[in-house]
Amino acid sequence: MKNKQIVYMIATVLWLIACDLVSKYFLYNKALWSDSVFLQPILNTWISRSVQLSYMIVIPITLVALFWFVYLWHKKYISWLVLILLLAWSLWNLYDRVIYYGVRDFFVFFDWFIFNLADTYISVAFIFLVWWEVKGFFRKN
Repeated sequence: MKNKQIVYMIATVLWLIACDLVSKYFLYNKALWSDSVFLQPILNTWISRSVQLSYMIVIPITLVALFWFVYLWHKKYISWLVLILLLAWSLWNLYDRVIYYGVRDFFVFFDWFIFNLADTYISVAFIFLVWWEVKGFFRKN
């Protein structure tokens, strides 16, 4: 991959992280959520609503996952787009866990699904992975 493409990838990851940061800033500091049923700031100290793990366990797992994502991309098992989405999601959730000891979530649906903008990145990456697997884009001969 050319250096110019790597710079674009890094810039895109940083842009996605900035989008998540700005959304959290406005939702946590500007009280935009006060009139909404779906926007409620919550510090999620669990890995999900049903799995409680210490952030001291989640942080090393996230670091291993970061290297695994890059390895999968290097071996051409995932595309650059999926790598960008996974890196933005994992780096920003890692940041939240280190600074706030949990992830700052704010989208709430049915009092069960709680997530933030960065969590949509992994969802979109998963959709791309499933789609490309169905289409056979990354199958080895």
